[in-house]
Amino acid sequence: MISRANGNGMQIIEDRAIEIANKEAKILKYSIEAMRVKATHYNTPLNEYLSDYDEEYYVERRNKLKGKGYWAIYYYNPKFKKGGDLCIFIDSSNGDVITSIRGK
Repeated sequence: MISRANGNGMQIIEDRAIEIANKEAKILKYSIEAMRVKATHYNTPLNEYLSDYDEEYYVERRNKLKGKGYWAIYYYNPKFKKGGDLCIFIDSSNGDVITSIRGK
């Protein structure tokens, strides 16, 4: 379990971020029971899930992450080489869902 504190002392630990993301995944109609989960903390809008592509889809999501510390909660099924994955970004200062990326 990792704990990250922000400038005002508030913090969302990894386990709590995953719990919040699990609820959001269910709202998005993902069946996450058979999926693996990877949690990574970032302080930059560029990360391994949001590339530097110029497509509006990616630019909009990167803009939402600017200036924030956040957890990237990534769900994937190792049986699939491509598609079906989901990444939910959780604000590490307050637990709000910032945005998500859905695999195709």
